[in-house]
Amino acid sequence: MPVLDASVVVDALVVAGSAGDLGRDEMRRLTTLQVPAIFTAEVTSSLRGLVQGRALSPIRAKAALTEILSVKTLSYPFEPFARRVWELRDSLTVYDAWYVALAERLEAELVTADKRLADASGPRCPVRYLDPGGQRPASTKPPGDAQSTTGRLPAITAHEVRVSSEGGCP
Repeated sequence: MPVLDASVVVDALVVAGSAGDLGRDEMRRLTTLQVPAIFTAEVTSSLRGLVQGRALSPIRAKAALTEILSVKTLSYPFEPFARRVWELRDSLTVYDAWYVALAERLEAELVTADKRLADASGPRCPVRYLDPGGQRPASTKPPGDAQSTTGRLPAITAHEVRVSSEGGCP
């Protein structure tokens, strides 16, 4: 099961055209998203930015937030990934590195709509860029280091989270 970063999910929720279609296609394939614990905050921040930039109406953003809160996720805490995230500090933000570290630990592909993340050096997992321009097919960047990360990180526990669309606790 691939790890989708927030850029793919935001595109799936609110973007029309090929970028949105690509994101929606990826989300349709999954029943559960495996994500860093910051995922919902990151999606919410992106929605806020789109509203502030007048690229998205507040009503549509609220609907997208309600939609993402109904998605089943397995949420992973930061601490088991902190050292790997720190190793990636020269090429990735902490948030992007957390997605990379999670995909590495799960031995999964990372799917992103963020070209900068897709082109970054350092990931040991396959990184697939969803190219909305269609100028080239979605590409998979092979891992920078073919060495498996199995056993290199302590065991991690995911927390299944499902929040009702009314915003209450499960």
